[in-house]
Amino acid sequence: REVQRALLEMDQSELAAQAANIKGWIPTLSYMELRNMQEKLDFISKNPTTGQMECIRGTAMYDSITCPSGYFKQTEAEVAAGCAKLKLACPTDSSCTCKPCTKAFDVDVFQVNDTSA
Repeated sequence: REVQRALLEMDQSELAAQAANIKGWIPTLSYMELRNMQEKLDFISKNPTTGQMECIRGTAMYDSITCPSGYFKQTEAEVAAGCAKLKLACPTDSSCTCKPCTKAFDVDVFQVNDTSA
């Protein structure tokens, strides 16, 4: 912490700053918000054996797709054709996925009484 404090307080006119050709330092960023988003979107999850957070990787890109609540994953064929359907080009050496999730419709359930019996 002392080194961090000294670097943050260093003025660009000091010899050390001039020798290193630096203007100054800024505090480190917190990546907690990014990590929380990754967990919420199921990009990472806790390994039940080790208790460590790990990236979730399937054997194929399709297996790694997780849709948010209220959406469902399209079929593998629909996902594969998704970018072409949207007229979006994918570079030859890349794997692209465009809109793999579809918003689910609200379903109303009504009781039907069979009056024919």
